[in-house]
Amino acid sequence: MNAFFPTNTEHQSQLPFYLTSSGIYFNETEMDRSLGYTSPQWIQTISGAGKFFVNDREYDILPNTGLFIPAHVPHHYKKSAESWVTHWVSFDGKATTELLTSLGLTHFDYVSLIEPNTTQQLLEKIYRLSTNAYHHKYLKISTLIYELIYEIYQIKNMKNMPHSHENQIFQTLLTFIENHYMHDFSLDQLAETVDRSPQYICRLFQEELRMRPFEYIRHYRLSKSKSLLLSSPDLSVQDVASQVGIKSPSYFSALFKKEEKITPREFVQLHQRGI
Repeated sequence: MNAFFPTNTEHQSQLPFYLTSSGIYFNETEMDRSLGYTSPQWIQTISGAGKFFVNDREYDILPNTGLFIPAHVPHHYKKSAESWVTHWVSFDGKATTELLTSLGLTHFDYVSLIEPNTTQQLLEKIYRLSTNAYHHKYLKISTLIYELIYEIYQIKNMKNMPHSHENQIFQTLLTFIENHYMHDFSLDQLAETVDRSPQYICRLFQEELRMRPFEYIRHYRLSKSKSLLLSSPDLSVQDVASQVGIKSPSYFSALFKKEEKITPREFVQLHQRGI
């Protein structure tokens, strides 16, 4: 089980932010918290689907979405598909209440993630750092939690921004990528979906995400490949590459190792050991 619940010392509890729990590629089942959780949580769906019940409302939880749950908010959730895989973290600290209040992060929120890799990578860094023996890891984790809070604040602000025509075009492009990442397509074909030029698409991605369109697509495909490797560990590297839209298995392996610093097979073995 890829979950970690640290025992914090009095010294660690004096930090601005400290970890209370963390999990990556976690297979959710069902949880009922009638009194809420003792510290704020961020739960990000990697694959599968779930249902979340809070404040007398029911939410259908899908991949590339995030849940921000303040401390002591009663809630209940369960998987609604064959699997529901999440990354998650909970935290506390001397500066937590003041910062969350000042940023307006005091209520439950459910958001779609335009760039899920940013928060996903932060959650993975927090988990991996928390489970190793690095002496000064608590200070680094405190810094990473602050970065995560700031990212959640930005995501919430983007959600509340009025949708301009250009923003709608960008959302259409992201939806196209989400629905077609497993197929091979060109920049020209991507531009045709919104009746714009390739140059316009490149500018839009630079403005919104500070990256090129196919840089985003590459990150998206690698994110999907990690979910596939863990949900179907017996699949060959060739099959995984093919299912995420990468024709060459050797190119996929090289790309994966450049991103993760390990091969796809080593990634599976690492998580099968529970890291």
